Amino acid sequence: MSLSLISQQKKLPSCPGVYLFLDKAGRVIYIGKAAVLKTRVASYLRPNTDRKTSQLVERARKIKRLKTGTALEALFLEAKLIKKHQPQYNIKQKDDKTSAYLIITREKFPRLEITRPTALHRFKIKKSYGPFASKKEIEQALKILRRVFPYHSLGPFKKPCFHYQIGLCPGPCAGKITPKLYQKNIKNLCLIFQGKKSRVISRLKKQMRKLSREQNFEKAAAIRDTILSLKNLQDINPDQKQTVEWKIIKNIPQRLEAYDISNLGGKYATGSMVVFTYGRPDKAEYRKFKIRPENPESQKIQNGPDDTGMLRHVLKRRFNNNWPRPSVIFIDGGLGQIRAAQETLHSLGLKIPIFSAAKGPGRKNFRVYKSHKNIQINRDLLKQASAEAHRFAIKYHQKLREKNFSSF
Repeated sequence: MSLSLISQQKKLPSCPGVYLFLDKAGRVIYIGKAAVLKTRVASYLRPNTDRKTSQLVERARKIKRLKTGTALEALFLEAKLIKKHQPQYNIKQKDDKTSAYLIITREKFPRLEITRPTALHRFKIKKSYGPFASKKEIEQALKILRRVFPYHSLGPFKKPCFHYQIGLCPGPCAGKITPKLYQKNIKNLCLIFQGKKSRVISRLKKQMRKLSREQNFEKAAAIRDTILSLKNLQDINPDQKQTVEWKIIKNIPQRLEAYDISNLGGKYATGSMVVFTYGRPDKAEYRKFKIRPENPESQKIQNGPDDTGMLRHVLKRRFNNNWPRPSVIFIDGGLGQIRAAQETLHSLGLKIPIFSAAKGPGRKNFRVYKSHKNIQINRDLLKQASAEAHRFAIKYHQKLREKNFSSF
């Protein structure tokens, strides 16, 4: 092994990116991706590596690197460069049994499909990306990107699909989006696959400013949220096997929804939902729910206070609306409330991390419960969201009481 390689490795940055091994003639002989370039390349230069890795290192004379913003972006850049250079040692990507392609179908509402090379002929293909060494990594990447740019993934359809109901499909199956608007989502995804995330953000900012000038603040806010999502994409780690569905939540989630129930002996029962976008109150997204006796979750609501029944009622009404899906939910209460929320979400086919807090007499304590052990969140943010949800619920509750009193 050349001492020059060790020297080059030590100069590599500790960031995501793609690395290329070149031979003495300057030919690219291997391309790989990494969440941390410096650490990943160092693993090739250790003693006792396997025979193929030893051969690669013996032939290599130079290491080139290309930095990316995230490991997710490195995944697509690696595939693009492998397709271009066809390196000798990238055997996996040439293996029809393990490699995979990401394709976009040629349809009115294009679908995204992951398929083996041997099955490519089954599709009418508009664009394709790959080969990728791991089908699982592409699936993980699409789970992340789909939350930013929802897309349709089924064949012929006549009714709203499951993904539409949970906010991961923009609704061609429900007649909720035109082909032109849908194609914009697909175009933005293609630009991200090509490593042009900054261009997507630039275009979105231009649209947002235009909508603001036209005083279309609701749509402008939606685009603002998309920009924030792109800038804070959840990442994948190509150096380790992992899933992204229940990874640790960042301290400040993209969208936190906090719920509170307010009632007086079961009368004038109300529910509130407040939203914090990246740690800040987003009052345009606040919602309030009047819990009517004629349509209760359980008969107990009619006959006296039943906070868990009311919570179920509010959550079902909330998720029957096509509002943005929350990254995390916070509810006022202890284990009973968190279990009720989990059961309600499960009945709706949803998996969303949940936090709750029991405050005790006078709301002086703040004991936090969570739906899964491996989720974390900023405790001060939970306290702030809890107080805001309570304030909003009480305000609406008082309004209903005053209205009822004035009617006598």
